[in-house]
Amino acid sequence: MRVPRRATAALLFTLLTGACGRADHGAGDVVPPWRPVIDQALAATAADALPETTAEARADVEELLDLASVDAANRERAWRRFEDLDPATRTGVLLDLVEDREFPDELRAWAYAALRDFGTVAMVPRLTLRLKYEKNWSANVDLALALLAHDSGAGLVALETILATEDADPAVRARAADALAALPPKEGWTPGADFEEDWRHLLEVLDDWLQDRVLTGTEERPIDGPLLAECWRVLARFRSQPLRPVDDARRIFERLPAPAVDLLLEAAYDEDRYVREHALQTLEWIGRPAGLRAERAGIALLERLQPLLDDPFTRARAVEALGAMRFPGTAEMLAPYLDDPTYDVVTSAADALLRVGGPVAESAAGDKLSRGGLLSPEARYSLTLLAFSDRAAEAPDGLDPSEQARRDAWAAARAE
Repeated sequence: MRVPRRATAALLFTLLTGACGRADHGAGDVVPPWRPVIDQALAATAADALPETTAEARADVEELLDLASVDAANRERAWRRFEDLDPATRTGVLLDLVEDREFPDELRAWAYAALRDFGTVAMVPRLTLRLKYEKNWSANVDLALALLAHDSGAGLVALETILATEDADPAVRARAADALAALPPKEGWTPGADFEEDWRHLLEVLDDWLQDRVLTGTEERPIDGPLLAECWRVLARFRSQPLRPVDDARRIFERLPAPAVDLLLEAAYDEDRYVREHALQTLEWIGRPAGLRAERAGIALLERLQPLLDDPFTRARAVEALGAMRFPGTAEMLAPYLDDPTYDVVTSAADALLRVGGPVAESAAGDKLSRGGLLSPEARYSLTLLAFSDRAAEAPDGLDPSEQARRDAWAAARAE
């Protein structure tokens, strides 16, 4: 009996990928638990999402912004009228306006101010992205303040940049300095009394935020209600074929408060393979803060990602994500993947172990180098850095200088 060529290729692919999935990692014949995560989440949170902007609502808001731009007295009138608008509608319209490249810059500045004073927590994801595209430094001060009001430190880098730039507009620097009063309180700190003390506190809060994605002295609040709805809208962009929506979504989630990690772990089980890959890559980009979030929340991260390690399509991404998150027990889990039959997975495992470090990783690296086998220049360099950490590692032939620099940076970061 003759088997059609297409069927033969499909059967061969199934056998090969099945073998890879079972090789030493216990995947067996278990059916992966993929499901329509994004679709289900969008349906469940639709009622809490920001409403679509109508022409009438936009006209009303534009009129108030125009009024606010006249003088102080009219600004007070406009702000009183803003308070009477539906909060969700008001927030949605203001976001649409600041995202509209054709909207007049003068009124855009007042729209940011209105978001600072009247925006709801649902604005956090889209305002986080505005930090990428908004070039006006005064507007960035309002962005930072609006985000701080909802437990996000994503705008603190903008404040630091403005204050550290000596030739910046003095008026903008003064606004940024005044904005430091909105930082979380600290015992013995009086906002505005001493700029040097304000500056030190900013750097402390920023450092904590970059390490943990939690503001100093605050508790992690769960992502729920309108914020949850908007976060799932962002994650739906992972299904996009054009790269820009995907890149924007990853950028947003890199900078959201720590509990957003939980949503990425859910999205990693979506039935769309590209959603799974983008979720894992974003977890890798977040790195150690994601691992710390999992530890604080009691998430069994290694078990949680095991099905993604078992799947040959997402194995390399899952290995990379685990290495970047540096969760306890990661080295023991990833060391066997140095013998994976797939070239890319071996490289991912070597890189991941370099980022995790520790006795298990160092021993696995030395053992792999002594046994030999097919290794990419990147994998060989990572393993050499691990196994011979007490002396300078020589870059192998074929290693791109930028790839060497990345691995040097990982080794240095782990040492710190």
